[in-house]
Amino acid sequence: MNTPESKPSLPTWIFVVTDLALIGAAAVVAARSAQPLSSGAMIAIVGLVSLGAVILAIPLVARFERQKNALLDDRQRALEALARTVSSSAEQISIATGSLHEIAEAAQKNLRQAEHLPHKLQEKIAEFQAQLAAADDAEKEELEKELTSLRTSESERLEAISTKIAKAAAEWTKLEAAAAKHLAAAQELMAKLPAAAVESIARAQSSAEQALHEARGAAARALGEAGGDAARAIASAQAAGVATFQATVAEADARLASSTAKSLERVAHELTTRLPAVSSELDLRIARLEALVRQWESVGRREEVAGQPAPPPPAGEVAPAL
Repeated sequence: MNTPESKPSLPTWIFVVTDLALIGAAAVVAARSAQPLSSGAMIAIVGLVSLGAVILAIPLVARFERQKNALLDDRQRALEALARTVSSSAEQISIATGSLHEIAEAAQKNLRQAEHLPHKLQEKIAEFQAQLAAADDAEKEELEKELTSLRTSESERLEAISTKIAKAAAEWTKLEAAAAKHLAAAQELMAKLPAAAVESIARAQSSAEQALHEARGAAARALGEAGGDAARAIASAQAAGVATFQATVAEADARLASSTAKSLERVAHELTTRLPAVSSELDLRIARLEALVRQWESVGRREEVAGQPAPPPPAGEVAPAL
């Protein structure tokens, strides 16, 4: 597009020189005309000056027109730029409108999915709870099985311990019966055999002491075995309870341990209460035997002093050795 500035124009000095020439011509006419000036001279002077003024006004008017045209062109270009901006904005608005439709569709889709999301979450939660319940049931069954096996093993151990204690008590009863038998035989021999009292009493005393020593050893071994088995059973029960059941079967383990400890304490108390009684009874009988021995020794010395030999002991009435 051709702008007014790009069009060629005449130099301004030409119009100025022409105007000066016309004014000079008017001055020459006025100077050479007779005074006063005639009508023809006045018209010539006015025409020359007017023509010079018109010629001088031409570049000013042309410059004004060029400036006005330039301003109009600038406004037109601004309007064209604005039109282009408006068109591009309209295109962007149309694109944004299309994207808004897509966003609205995506929002609707997300909204529908969000509406179905609680149901899916409930289903997932239900599945997870079912899995947890199944795992808890399986764990409970395993714990119950382990508790049952532990109770069975502990009951078997307690039965074995009670069997050993019963055997020890039976052996102690047998030893006590044998000691009583030997004491009775010794008393009978003391009554029937005054001559052989010293030897029979010594044998009876050694037999009684040996029986008492064996009884005490057997009782101590039985008590030691029972206590060791009980301690091992309690320790294994506690270790198995702490390692396997932890907090879930702590109460059952505590009850089992307490019942085991109470039963063992009761058995140990019974044994400890019976052992001193039996020992005191044996000590009492041994003291009686020693008293009888001393009595028979004094009787034997009196008989020896009197010169009466003691009759030989009859065969078959000597106290049997243990």
